[in-house]
Amino acid sequence: SLTANILNGTGTSTATNFKPTGAGIIAGAAIAGVTTDYSGTQRTCNNTLGAFEVSPTAPNLTITNPAAVCSPNTVNLNAAGVITDLNNTTGTITYFTSLANAISNTSPTAITTPVSTSGTYFVRKTAGCGYDVKPVTVIINPLPTPTFTVSSSNICAGSTGVVFTTQSGMLSYTWNISGTGNSITFGSATNSIVTAWGSNGGNVTLNYTDPNGCSAASAISQAVTITPLATPTFTATGASPACQGATLQTFTTQTGRSNYLWSVVGGNITAGGTSTSNTATITWNTPGTGIVAVNYSNAASPLCFASSYTSANITVNAPPAITVQPTAPAVVCSVAGTRTISVTATGAGLNYSWRKGGTPVANGGVFSGQGTNTLSLTNPAATDAGSYDVVITGTCTPSVTSSAVTVSVNPLPQGSISGNTVCLGGQSQFTFTSSAGTGPYTLIIGGTTYNNVVSGTAFNGPSPSATTSYTLTSITDANGCVRTSSITGASANLTINTAPAITTQPIVPSATCNGVGTQTLSVAATGTGLTYSWRKGGVAVT
Repeated sequence: SLTANILNGTGTSTATNFKPTGAGIIAGAAIAGVTTDYSGTQRTCNNTLGAFEVSPTAPNLTITNPAAVCSPNTVNLNAAGVITDLNNTTGTITYFTSLANAISNTSPTAITTPVSTSGTYFVRKTAGCGYDVKPVTVIINPLPTPTFTVSSSNICAGSTGVVFTTQSGMLSYTWNISGTGNSITFGSATNSIVTAWGSNGGNVTLNYTDPNGCSAASAISQAVTITPLATPTFTATGASPACQGATLQTFTTQTGRSNYLWSVVGGNITAGGTSTSNTATITWNTPGTGIVAVNYSNAASPLCFASSYTSANITVNAPPAITVQPTAPAVVCSVAGTRTISVTATGAGLNYSWRKGGTPVANGGVFSGQGTNTLSLTNPAATDAGSYDVVITGTCTPSVTSSAVTVSVNPLPQGSISGNTVCLGGQSQFTFTSSAGTGPYTLIIGGTTYNNVVSGTAFNGPSPSATTSYTLTSITDANGCVRTSSITGASANLTINTAPAITTQPIVPSATCNGVGTQTLSVAATGTGLTYSWRKGGVAVT
């Protein structure tokens, strides 16, 4: 539709190209039923037709600001929903950065859409001789640039609790850590993470979304270099083996390191062993297992200590010491029974040398156990009696000598028996004569036991009817020593004498001539110790 505006006066137009058909034209009123050959291509706006000015309906714009975007995205000002013409006019839309230029519809601030810079732009819509200009706000947010800091610039292998921190107040933090043995232990969705590191380096990467919803085009990444841990070793010099209280050993580790840490169990550091010393000299105080350990940090930053001390177990030997002295064994009978002497000692590598009267004895015969803590005497003779001690040596000095004990050996009883001579019916007696042993004695003679026999004193024996030989088979003295062999005088006779008795009388010999031939007289008799005295006429002949 067209609107006719009366420029001056009132009345009816008779212009051939403006032909109102209705009533009179009133200023500011719509002209109904008016036809004209007006065309924007035939007339310019504001042409005056007689007393009238004719113009089309102007656009009426409303603007909905486009949503903010993140760089490098652009904003299309002509996108649906941004510009609305309430009058729904047909026209041309142009864009300007200057309000004045938008109103005058002149360059140089006319632009094209889409735009890539934040700011206020002006939209002009021109429809015929009418137009409207409205502002539109464009927000293109820059991408964030994440940065982070680390709690320690020097990270040792095996470190924990290493903190990386970035800007706070952001959204959707995305942290990553690469490398074998490396991990995020806490805070992976926050602006601060706690990390643990193995022995290899890795990369820490980060991205996040800022409050505008923008993220960096690519994550920030930082390489982390891991410093290897120190690897202490040490060597030992000095006395070996280690002996309690007497051995000085020096342990040496690498030179040129920092913060040496020495630790000793069972001994004292007598030289070195400070935080600046790579050596430690130790006197061992306690036998058993001593421990020496060392740690240190690298010479240059970062000062990475080994994850644990390097240590060594040292066998600390004790010198010989007697805890139980030997005691004298019970008295033994010569060549009868076994006696032992024992000692108890402590120390390392103990050797035992048993002595009699200060002279070492040798294994064999009576002795066994030389070289051990128990000496045995088997069937010792009286000559083996004496004073015994033991000298104990060991891995460590000094040696130690036990107290002396006396070994007593009683000799086996020895002696001989004899028998008396009696007439038949008299009391037979034995006599024992001792050459060794302690009386009184117990004797076994001919199977009969005789107690409380005193050497040299006769004692009653059996009463045989004739002379009989008897054997002494056992001698036991007051010490309980028994001899059953090699008895000096083991045999004795009890002699029984009988009275003379003629069993055959002599007979008269045959007569003979004087001075010629031999005449014999004989008699048969019994008895002990017979002697014959021939007589003639009662007078003994010679």
